[in-house]
Amino acid sequence: MTDVFCILHPASTAACIAIAKVAPGHTISTSDLAVMGKSLAIALRFSATLKQPLLGFCFERYSQRCDCVLANIEGVKRISNVHFRIYISDQGGAITLEDQSTNGTLVDDILLRSEKHVLQQGSLITLIMTPSEENIKFVVQIPQYEGEYKRQYHQNLDDYVKRLERLRQPDVKRITPAQEDRGVADVVS
Repeated sequence: MTDVFCILHPASTAACIAIAKVAPGHTISTSDLAVMGKSLAIALRFSATLKQPLLGFCFERYSQRCDCVLANIEGVKRISNVHFRIYISDQGGAITLEDQSTNGTLVDDILLRSEKHVLQQGSLITLIMTPSEENIKFVVQIPQYEGEYKRQYHQNLDDYVKRLERLRQPDVKRITPAQEDRGVADVVS
């Protein structure tokens, strides 16, 4: 569990439908939600194998470049090719959302258009749809760890930051988290 740094809980029916196509590796079961017979939320993990690790978790409507596909509800066409991304910033390790959409993303009632916003416990992320009853909403949960779990969390965070630093180096072989755990240093395309 200390691998999870952020959880996005669906806060609207449209969000429950939207996460139906999110890959199982990016979801977590919760006891608070019942979505089509399943209890799901989106879990952002340090160990996730991302399509573009230096960008963090990308959310969009197509799977070509994104990590979390937000399925369109029938007739709703307002989810952008790349709607937003969530990543851990280099400055202080803050969990940050950056809007990359055409229509913008609301975070805590602030409309972002190609802007960044630091997420807090309980932040509300809203993808604005037409009609507004179809708005896709998520509530942010940032796990709070104590004792040994807190130490493990910070070790996972340090390992994650080091992995990103290595990826930024042009002559370093790129490996996935799973390969790193096994000590494999194959080049990843």
